[in-house]
Amino acid sequence: MNAMFRRERKVALLPRQGAYPGPGRGAQAVEAVLAGAVASAFAVIRTPGHHAECARAMGFCFYNNVAVAALAARRAGARPLVLDWDVHHGNGIQDILWEEDIAYVSLHRRAQKSA
Repeated sequence: MNAMFRRERKVALLPRQGAYPGPGRGAQAVEAVLAGAVASAFAVIRTPGHHAECARAMGFCFYNNVAVAALAARRAGARPLVLDWDVHHGNGIQDILWEEDIAYVSLHRRAQKSA
């Protein structure tokens, strides 16, 4: 294996380590608000993960932080609404929340046809 490949492989593994705490922190923020411990919360998590599905990472998204937070809210008795406003559809959120009692709205641009 050449040095270039080893370097690329190592770089490809690093984002997973940085992304790992995200889902838990988002869920903790939701749970703290719902428990009344804080009035509001803002979780600084990168990325929202709207492409990550239950069975696989996709589109640079390792974990679906938004879906995990929404599921935490639902399990705590809240009725969350996920609004995904991006340039393309959040397939991972749809996949994870498809059979859950959680509202999901995806606003994304329409693909332009080439002339």
